[in-house]
Amino acid sequence: MKVDKFFQNFELLTDAPNAIDKLREIILQLAVRGKLVAHTDLYCHSIW
Repeated sequence: MKVDKFFQNFELLTDAPNAIDKLREIILQLAVRGKLVAHTDLYCHSIW
């Protein structure tokens, strides 16, 4: 989902049952996968 689409539909997401718990779960999954930060080539090569 694109960021602008996410914010356009944010109200729908927050009104859903268990919405906050689901959003927390999604954010945690993205964080664990490293999807919440920008990666540069230099950074990626230094890890491996």
